[in-house]
Amino acid sequence: MYDQNGNTVQSASTGFVKETVSIKDVPQALKDAFVATEDKRFYHHNGYDFKRVLRASANNLKARSFKEGASTISQQLIKNTHLSQEKTFKRKLQEWKLTKTLERLYSKDEILERYLNSIYFGHSCFGVTSAAKFYFGKSPTELTLDECAILAGLVKSPNNYSPFKHPESCQKRKATVLRAMQQNGFISESAKKEALQAPLPLAKDSKHDNGYFHFVFDELSNLTEKYHFTIGGKIEIRTFLDQEAQKNLEKIAQTHTASDKTFLILDRELNGFKACVSTVGNIPRLPGSIIKPLLVYAPALEEDIISPATPILDAKINYNGYTPENYGGAYHGYVSARECVEKSLNVPAVKTLDALTVKKGVEYLEKLGLPVDE
Repeated sequence: MYDQNGNTVQSASTGFVKETVSIKDVPQALKDAFVATEDKRFYHHNGYDFKRVLRASANNLKARSFKEGASTISQQLIKNTHLSQEKTFKRKLQEWKLTKTLERLYSKDEILERYLNSIYFGHSCFGVTSAAKFYFGKSPTELTLDECAILAGLVKSPNNYSPFKHPESCQKRKATVLRAMQQNGFISESAKKEALQAPLPLAKDSKHDNGYFHFVFDELSNLTEKYHFTIGGKIEIRTFLDQEAQKNLEKIAQTHTASDKTFLILDRELNGFKACVSTVGNIPRLPGSIIKPLLVYAPALEEDIISPATPILDAKINYNGYTPENYGGAYHGYVSARECVEKSLNVPAVKTLDALTVKKGVEYLEKLGLPVDE
Protein backbone atom coordinates (compact mmCIF):
# COMPACT_ATOMS: atom_id res chain seq x y z
CA MET A 1 0.00 0.00 0.00
CA TYR A 2 1.31 3.45 -0.97
CA ASP A 3 0.58 6.93 0.38
CA GLN A 4 0.05 10.15 -1.62
CA ASN A 5 3.80 10.49 -2.27
CA GLY A 6 4.28 6.91 -3.45
CA ASN A 7 5.92 5.81 -0.20
CA THR A 8 5.15 2.34 1.14
CA VAL A 9 2.82 2.35 4.15
CA GLN A 10 4.46 0.07 6.70
CA SER A 11 1.48 -0.10 9.07
CA ALA A 12 -1.10 -1.12 6.47
CA SER A 13 -1.26 -4.67 7.82
CA THR A 14 -3.26 -5.35 10.96
CA GLY A 15 -1.43 -6.01 14.20
CA PHE A 16 -2.75 -9.58 14.19
CA VAL A 17 -1.93 -10.60 10.63
CA LYS A 18 1.19 -12.64 11.43
CA GLU A 19 -0.25 -14.49 14.42
CA THR A 20 -1.00 -18.15 13.80
CA VAL A 21 -2.54 -20.93 15.82
CA SER A 22 -1.79 -24.66 15.91
CA ILE A 23 -4.59 -26.98 14.79
CA LYS A 24 -4.07 -28.90 18.06
CA ASP A 25 -5.17 -25.87 20.06
CA VAL A 26 -8.37 -24.88 18.24
CA PRO A 27 -11.77 -26.24 19.36
CA GLN A 28 -13.07 -29.26 17.46
CA ALA A 29 -16.15 -27.16 16.65
CA LEU A 30 -14.03 -24.77 14.60
CA LYS A 31 -12.62 -27.58 12.46
CA ASP A 32 -16.06 -29.15 12.10
CA ALA A 33 -17.70 -25.85 11.11
CA PHE A 34 -15.28 -25.28 8.23
CA VAL A 35 -15.36 -28.88 7.04
CA ALA A 36 -19.18 -29.01 7.13
CA THR A 37 -19.48 -25.71 5.26
CA GLU A 38 -16.56 -25.67 2.84
CA ASP A 39 -15.64 -29.31 2.19
CA LYS A 40 -17.60 -32.04 3.99
CA ARG A 41 -15.52 -34.88 2.46
CA PHE A 42 -12.23 -33.13 3.29
CA TYR A 43 -10.85 -36.04 5.35
CA HIS A 44 -11.81 -38.65 2.73
CA HIS A 45 -10.65 -37.27 -0.65
CA ASN A 46 -7.14 -36.74 -2.04
CA GLY A 47 -7.57 -33.04 -2.76
CA TYR A 48 -10.44 -33.22 -5.25
CA ASP A 49 -14.09 -33.97 -4.54
CA PHE A 50 -15.31 -35.33 -7.87
CA LYS A 51 -18.85 -35.94 -6.58
CA ARG A 52 -19.09 -32.29 -5.64
CA VAL A 53 -17.67 -31.21 -9.01
CA LEU A 54 -20.37 -33.20 -10.84
CA ARG A 55 -23.15 -31.87 -8.61
CA ALA A 56 -21.97 -28.25 -8.92
CA SER A 57 -21.66 -28.60 -12.71
CA ALA A 58 -25.20 -29.95 -12.95
CA ASN A 59 -26.59 -27.15 -10.76
CA ASN A 60 -24.69 -24.49 -12.72
CA LEU A 61 -26.01 -25.86 -16.00
CA LYS A 62 -29.52 -25.85 -14.62
CA ALA A 63 -29.14 -22.25 -13.39
CA ARG A 64 -27.14 -21.21 -16.51
CA SER A 65 -24.53 -19.57 -14.30
CA PHE A 66 -21.32 -20.35 -12.38
CA LYS A 67 -22.63 -19.45 -8.93
CA GLU A 68 -21.84 -22.77 -7.24
CA GLY A 69 -18.18 -23.64 -6.74
CA ALA A 70 -16.64 -27.04 -6.04
CA SER A 71 -13.18 -26.19 -4.71
CA THR A 72 -11.97 -28.26 -1.76
CA ILE A 73 -10.18 -26.72 1.22
CA SER A 74 -6.88 -27.94 -0.28
CA GLN A 75 -7.63 -26.27 -3.61
CA GLN A 76 -8.68 -23.04 -1.88
CA LEU A 77 -5.41 -22.98 0.08
CA ILE A 78 -3.35 -23.40 -3.09
CA LYS A 79 -5.40 -20.82 -4.97
CA ASN A 80 -5.18 -18.24 -2.18
CA THR A 81 -1.45 -18.61 -1.50
CA HIS A 82 0.19 -19.67 -4.76
CA LEU A 83 -1.92 -18.67 -7.75
CA SER A 84 -3.67 -15.73 -9.37
CA GLN A 85 -7.47 -15.61 -9.64
CA GLU A 86 -7.59 -15.72 -13.44
CA LYS A 87 -9.98 -18.35 -14.78
CA THR A 88 -7.91 -20.11 -17.42
CA PHE A 89 -7.33 -23.76 -18.26
CA LYS A 90 -3.58 -23.35 -17.60
CA ARG A 91 -4.17 -21.95 -14.10
CA LYS A 92 -6.61 -24.78 -13.32
CA LEU A 93 -3.98 -27.37 -14.34
CA GLN A 94 -1.43 -25.64 -12.07
CA GLU A 95 -3.94 -25.70 -9.23
CA TRP A 96 -4.59 -29.43 -9.67
CA LYS A 97 -0.86 -30.24 -9.81
CA LEU A 98 -0.03 -28.16 -6.71
CA THR A 99 -3.01 -29.53 -4.80
CA LYS A 100 -1.82 -33.07 -5.50
CA THR A 101 1.65 -32.15 -4.18
CA LEU A 102 0.14 -30.47 -1.12
CA GLU A 103 -1.89 -33.58 -0.25
CA ARG A 104 1.23 -35.75 -0.60
CA LEU A 105 3.46 -33.58 1.59
CA TYR A 106 1.07 -32.64 4.40
CA SER A 107 -1.52 -34.33 6.59
CA LYS A 108 -5.15 -33.21 6.47
CA ASP A 109 -4.84 -31.40 9.80
CA GLU A 110 -1.70 -29.58 8.61
CA ILE A 111 -3.55 -28.45 5.48
CA LEU A 112 -6.52 -27.26 7.54
CA GLU A 113 -4.17 -25.43 9.90
CA ARG A 114 -2.54 -23.51 7.04
CA TYR A 115 -5.95 -22.77 5.55
CA LEU A 116 -7.34 -21.34 8.82
CA ASN A 117 -4.21 -19.21 9.31
CA SER A 118 -4.33 -17.62 5.85
CA ILE A 119 -7.94 -16.97 4.81
CA TYR A 120 -9.57 -13.54 4.91
CA PHE A 121 -12.38 -12.83 7.40
CA GLY A 122 -13.22 -9.21 6.56
CA HIS A 123 -12.44 -5.98 8.45
CA SER A 124 -8.73 -6.34 7.60
CA CYS A 125 -8.49 -9.68 9.43
CA PHE A 126 -6.28 -12.38 7.90
CA GLY A 127 -6.30 -15.77 9.60
CA VAL A 128 -8.48 -17.12 12.39
CA THR A 129 -6.37 -15.61 15.21
CA SER A 130 -6.89 -12.10 13.87
CA ALA A 131 -10.60 -12.75 13.31
CA ALA A 132 -11.22 -14.24 16.77
CA LYS A 133 -9.54 -11.27 18.45
CA PHE A 134 -11.36 -8.71 16.32
CA TYR A 135 -14.90 -10.12 16.38
CA PHE A 136 -14.95 -11.70 19.86
CA GLY A 137 -11.99 -10.26 21.76
CA LYS A 138 -10.53 -13.70 22.49
CA SER A 139 -8.05 -16.30 21.31
CA PRO A 140 -9.26 -18.89 18.75
CA THR A 141 -8.65 -21.55 21.42
CA GLU A 142 -11.54 -20.05 23.44
CA LEU A 143 -14.18 -19.91 20.69
CA THR A 144 -17.66 -21.28 21.40
CA LEU A 145 -19.81 -23.21 18.91
CA ASP A 146 -21.85 -20.19 17.81
CA GLU A 147 -18.67 -18.14 17.31
CA CYS A 148 -17.09 -20.93 15.24
CA ALA A 149 -20.21 -20.97 13.05
CA ILE A 150 -20.02 -17.20 12.50
CA LEU A 151 -16.36 -17.39 11.42
CA ALA A 152 -17.00 -20.33 9.08
CA GLY A 153 -19.90 -18.44 7.54
CA LEU A 154 -17.89 -15.25 6.98
CA VAL A 155 -15.41 -16.78 4.53
CA LYS A 156 -17.90 -17.06 1.66
CA SER A 157 -18.47 -13.28 1.64
CA PRO A 158 -16.80 -11.38 4.52
CA ASN A 159 -18.34 -8.05 3.58
CA ASN A 160 -21.93 -9.29 3.23
CA TYR A 161 -21.94 -11.55 6.31
CA SER A 162 -20.21 -9.22 8.76
CA PRO A 163 -22.08 -9.21 12.10
CA PHE A 164 -21.24 -5.52 12.43
CA LYS A 165 -22.46 -4.44 8.99
CA HIS A 166 -25.20 -6.94 8.12
CA PRO A 167 -26.35 -8.68 11.33
CA GLU A 168 -29.49 -10.18 9.74
CA SER A 169 -27.49 -11.77 6.91
CA CYS A 170 -24.88 -12.94 9.42
CA GLN A 171 -27.56 -14.61 11.56
CA LYS A 172 -29.00 -16.44 8.52
CA ARG A 173 -25.53 -17.56 7.45
CA LYS A 174 -24.76 -18.76 11.00
CA ALA A 175 -27.95 -20.83 10.89
CA THR A 176 -26.86 -22.34 7.55
CA VAL A 177 -23.49 -23.40 9.01
CA LEU A 178 -25.07 -24.88 12.14
CA ARG A 179 -27.59 -26.79 10.02
CA ALA A 180 -24.75 -28.23 7.91
CA MET A 181 -22.88 -29.24 11.06
CA GLN A 182 -25.96 -30.98 12.46
CA GLN A 183 -26.77 -32.74 9.17
CA ASN A 184 -23.20 -34.06 8.98
CA GLY A 185 -23.32 -35.44 12.52
CA PHE A 186 -20.92 -32.93 14.11
CA ILE A 187 -23.43 -31.49 16.60
CA SER A 188 -26.75 -32.47 18.11
CA GLU A 189 -30.10 -30.79 17.44
CA SER A 190 -30.12 -29.32 20.95
CA ALA A 191 -26.58 -27.89 20.52
CA LYS A 192 -27.67 -26.32 17.23
CA LYS A 193 -30.70 -24.67 18.84
CA GLU A 194 -28.64 -23.35 21.75
CA ALA A 195 -26.01 -21.87 19.40
CA LEU A 196 -28.74 -20.25 17.29
CA GLN A 197 -29.99 -18.40 20.38
CA ALA A 198 -26.56 -16.96 21.22
CA PRO A 199 -26.36 -13.22 20.37
CA LEU A 200 -24.11 -11.87 17.64
CA PRO A 201 -21.07 -9.83 18.71
CA LEU A 202 -21.62 -6.08 18.93
CA ALA A 203 -19.46 -3.57 17.08
CA LYS A 204 -17.01 -1.86 19.40
CA ASP A 205 -14.92 1.26 19.35
CA SER A 206 -11.70 0.11 17.67
CA LYS A 207 -8.91 2.07 16.04
CA HIS A 208 -8.07 -1.12 14.17
CA ASP A 209 -11.46 -0.99 12.44
CA ASN A 210 -12.19 2.72 12.10
CA GLY A 211 -8.99 4.26 10.79
CA TYR A 212 -7.76 4.84 7.26
CA PHE A 213 -7.02 1.16 6.65
CA HIS A 214 -10.56 0.14 7.55
CA PHE A 215 -11.86 2.23 4.64
CA VAL A 216 -9.21 0.88 2.30
CA PHE A 217 -9.83 -2.78 3.15
CA ASP A 218 -13.60 -2.19 3.09
CA GLU A 219 -13.35 -0.99 -0.49
CA LEU A 220 -10.97 -3.83 -1.32
CA SER A 221 -13.43 -6.35 0.12
CA ASN A 222 -16.14 -5.06 -2.22
CA LEU A 223 -13.77 -5.34 -5.19
CA THR A 224 -12.74 -8.90 -4.34
CA GLU A 225 -16.35 -10.03 -4.40
CA LYS A 226 -17.14 -8.10 -7.57
CA TYR A 227 -14.09 -9.32 -9.52
CA HIS A 228 -13.49 -12.65 -7.71
CA PHE A 229 -9.90 -12.17 -6.59
CA THR A 230 -8.31 -12.86 -3.24
CA ILE A 231 -6.96 -10.33 -0.76
CA GLY A 232 -3.42 -11.12 0.30
CA GLY A 233 -1.89 -11.64 -3.12
CA LYS A 234 0.33 -9.34 -5.17
CA ILE A 235 -1.88 -6.26 -4.95
CA GLU A 236 -0.68 -2.64 -5.09
CA ILE A 237 -3.00 -0.12 -3.47
CA ARG A 238 -2.36 3.55 -4.20
CA THR A 239 -4.06 6.03 -1.88
CA PHE A 240 -4.28 9.73 -1.06
CA LEU A 241 -3.02 9.03 2.48
CA ASP A 242 -1.03 11.78 4.22
CA GLN A 243 0.75 9.69 6.86
CA GLU A 244 1.65 12.66 9.07
CA ALA A 245 -1.94 13.95 9.10
CA GLN A 246 -3.21 10.44 9.87
CA LYS A 247 -0.89 10.14 12.89
CA ASN A 248 -2.06 13.55 14.17
CA LEU A 249 -5.74 12.61 13.86
CA GLU A 250 -5.18 9.33 15.71
CA LYS A 251 -3.35 11.22 18.47
CA ILE A 252 -6.27 13.68 18.83
CA ALA A 253 -8.81 10.83 18.90
CA GLN A 254 -6.88 9.06 21.67
CA THR A 255 -6.39 12.24 23.71
CA HIS A 256 -9.99 13.49 23.67
CA THR A 257 -12.20 10.61 24.79
CA ALA A 258 -15.19 12.44 26.30
CA SER A 259 -17.32 11.87 23.19
CA ASP A 260 -17.37 10.03 19.88
CA LYS A 261 -15.84 11.74 16.91
CA THR A 262 -15.21 11.37 13.20
CA PHE A 263 -12.38 13.23 11.44
CA LEU A 264 -12.02 13.28 7.65
CA ILE A 265 -9.51 15.28 5.63
CA LEU A 266 -10.48 15.56 1.97
CA ASP A 267 -8.39 16.77 -0.95
CA ARG A 268 -11.02 18.87 -2.74
CA GLU A 269 -9.11 19.05 -6.03
CA LEU A 270 -8.49 15.31 -6.29
CA ASN A 271 -11.58 14.15 -4.33
CA GLY A 272 -9.42 11.80 -2.28
CA PHE A 273 -9.27 11.17 1.49
CA LYS A 274 -5.92 12.17 2.97
CA ALA A 275 -6.66 10.98 6.52
CA CYS A 276 -9.59 9.70 8.54
CA VAL A 277 -10.36 8.45 12.04
CA SER A 278 -13.72 7.49 13.56
CA THR A 279 -14.68 6.14 16.98
CA VAL A 280 -18.32 5.74 15.98
CA GLY A 281 -18.12 2.51 13.98
CA ASN A 282 -20.86 1.12 11.76
CA ILE A 283 -23.75 1.50 14.19
CA PRO A 284 -27.24 2.36 12.88
CA ARG A 285 -28.29 5.92 13.68
CA LEU A 286 -31.54 7.80 13.16
CA PRO A 287 -31.32 10.21 10.18
CA GLY A 288 -32.92 13.08 12.17
CA SER A 289 -34.38 16.03 10.30
CA ILE A 290 -32.33 15.39 7.16
CA ILE A 291 -35.04 12.83 6.36
CA LYS A 292 -37.58 15.64 5.76
CA PRO A 293 -36.22 17.08 2.48
CA LEU A 294 -35.25 13.60 1.24
CA LEU A 295 -38.43 11.67 2.10
CA VAL A 296 -41.01 14.46 2.09
CA TYR A 297 -40.39 17.87 0.52
CA ALA A 298 -38.25 17.05 -2.54
CA PRO A 299 -40.59 14.21 -3.62
CA ALA A 300 -43.66 16.44 -2.95
CA LEU A 301 -42.14 19.18 -5.13
CA GLU A 302 -41.35 16.63 -7.83
CA GLU A 303 -44.92 15.27 -7.73
CA ASP A 304 -46.41 18.83 -7.90
CA ILE A 305 -48.11 18.44 -4.52
CA ILE A 306 -46.43 21.60 -3.17
CA SER A 307 -44.39 24.55 -4.37
CA PRO A 308 -41.93 26.51 -2.19
CA ALA A 309 -44.69 29.05 -1.44
CA THR A 310 -47.48 26.55 -0.62
CA PRO A 311 -49.03 27.43 2.77
CA ILE A 312 -49.22 24.46 5.18
CA LEU A 313 -51.24 24.68 8.38
CA ASP A 314 -48.98 24.04 11.36
CA ALA A 315 -51.57 23.04 13.96
CA LYS A 316 -52.29 20.12 16.24
CA ILE A 317 -53.50 17.02 14.35
CA ASN A 318 -54.28 13.42 15.28
CA TYR A 319 -53.66 10.39 13.03
CA ASN A 320 -55.48 7.50 14.72
CA GLY A 321 -53.75 8.16 18.03
CA TYR A 322 -50.46 9.51 16.61
CA THR A 323 -50.05 13.25 17.32
CA PRO A 324 -46.85 14.78 15.89
CA GLU A 325 -45.40 17.76 17.73
CA ASN A 326 -42.84 20.41 16.87
CA TYR A 327 -39.65 20.84 18.86
CA GLY A 328 -40.59 23.05 21.82
CA GLY A 329 -44.29 22.19 21.47
CA ALA A 330 -45.31 25.42 19.66
CA TYR A 331 -47.54 25.73 16.54
CA HIS A 332 -47.25 28.52 13.96
CA GLY A 333 -50.44 28.57 11.88
CA TYR A 334 -50.05 28.74 8.11
CA VAL A 335 -46.37 28.52 7.10
CA SER A 336 -44.87 28.34 3.58
CA ALA A 337 -43.24 25.07 2.58
CA ARG A 338 -39.94 26.94 2.26
CA GLU A 339 -40.18 28.13 5.88
CA CYS A 340 -41.26 24.66 7.06
CA VAL A 341 -37.95 23.32 5.75
CA GLU A 342 -35.98 26.27 7.13
CA LYS A 343 -37.45 25.82 10.65
CA SER A 344 -37.53 22.02 10.38
CA LEU A 345 -41.13 21.88 11.59
CA ASN A 346 -42.41 18.39 12.33
CA VAL A 347 -46.19 18.75 11.91
CA PRO A 348 -46.09 20.20 8.34
CA ALA A 349 -43.58 17.47 7.35
CA VAL A 350 -45.97 14.75 8.57
CA LYS A 351 -48.93 16.43 6.82
CA THR A 352 -47.02 16.71 3.55
CA LEU A 353 -45.90 13.08 3.79
CA ASP A 354 -49.53 12.07 4.37
CA ALA A 355 -50.53 13.87 1.15
CA LEU A 356 -47.57 12.37 -0.74
CA THR A 357 -48.01 8.86 0.84
CA VAL A 358 -45.24 6.94 2.58
CA LYS A 359 -45.04 4.52 -0.36
CA LYS A 360 -44.21 7.32 -2.81
CA GLY A 361 -41.72 8.95 -0.43
CA VAL A 362 -39.91 5.64 0.09
CA GLU A 363 -39.69 5.16 -3.69
CA TYR A 364 -37.73 8.42 -3.89
CA LEU A 365 -35.42 7.39 -1.03
CA GLU A 366 -34.66 4.12 -2.82
CA LYS A 367 -33.85 6.05 -6.01
CA LEU A 368 -31.24 7.86 -3.91
CA GLY A 369 -29.76 4.53 -2.83
CA LEU A 370 -31.26 4.73 0.67
CA PRO A 371 -33.16 1.46 1.31
CA VAL A 372 -35.94 1.48 3.90
CA ASP A 373 -36.83 -1.56 6.02
CA GLU A 374 -40.39 -2.86 5.77
